[in-house]
Amino acid sequence: MKYLPCLVASVLVLCANSLAFQLSVKYSPVIDYLLLVPDLNSHSWEYLLIAGYDASIRLLATLFILLIFRKIVPQSPFNVKAAALMQLPFVLLVVLNFDSTDSTLIPGSAYEAFRLIGSISECVSVLMAYGLIVAYNKFTSEKIAVTSSP
Repeated sequence: MKYLPCLVASVLVLCANSLAFQLSVKYSPVIDYLLLVPDLNSHSWEYLLIAGYDASIRLLATLFILLIFRKIVPQSPFNVKAAALMQLPFVLLVVLNFDSTDSTLIPGSAYEAFRLIGSISECVSVLMAYGLIVAYNKFTSEKIAVTSSP
């Protein structure tokens, strides 16, 4: 029962990612750039630009929700087990998507590489955000300890 807030947070992260991608389609300069590319095909490197853009949107939305989750529910566990539990719905969605779309793990074009990078970033977004939060907290606590030494 102590990990129940983590499951609620995972649903909020899914909703935040969905909302972020809906907004990014309307206001994205990357999409505008892609519409202007004259010979866009499945081997264009621009798809890798989209993969990085999508991964950054996913990571920022996840970081936002996790930081709010830590402020609202500070007594809930925030460890690797909790992060893995929050990551579970994303992994299930990716597995179901791979099964239904005939995706491969060996990309044959830039477009397939884009889809693979997107799936991988979706599978590890919560764990990456958790790692960034832990690293930031460790860095700031060491910095405070060094500056407060006599």
